[in-house]
Amino acid sequence: MLGRQPARIIAPLPEPVVRVRELIDRDCARPWPLRELALAVQVSSSHLLALCRKHLGTAPHRYQLQQRIARAQYLLAHSDESITGIARELGFSSSQHFARTFRSLTGATARAYRQGDRGGAPGPASPGDPKCPPGRPRSPRQPRGPSTGP
Repeated sequence: MLGRQPARIIAPLPEPVVRVRELIDRDCARPWPLRELALAVQVSSSHLLALCRKHLGTAPHRYQLQQRIARAQYLLAHSDESITGIARELGFSSSQHFARTFRSLTGATARAYRQGDRGGAPGPASPGDPKCPPGRPRSPRQPRGPSTGP
């Protein structure tokens, strides 16, 4: 069996990491200071930070930003909510903070993303994803650009 790699065993996530993900996923708009998350899952802040970095590849705050931006992608693609309204709904302190974070994580501005230019970012999560609230339905938009009327 040359060339065959041994099967990798994927260990389940430690309980504190599972619980942190559940807390953030359930309410990513809420401010979640590291100390508060650590208290909620009954570990020290430093231990929680180490666990999250090891098993999620990032700190809890960064994970929360990623979840907020995933919801923003969904809402931008599937609702008519204003970009400022989405930023507010997802707990960003300002629309500028949202804009910087969105562009940093997706490579596109929120406006460009809404208009279909994903900047190499993956598409929005599917409507069935429980992490993505449906928001207001998006009304059909007319394409922008030069008119070619009669």
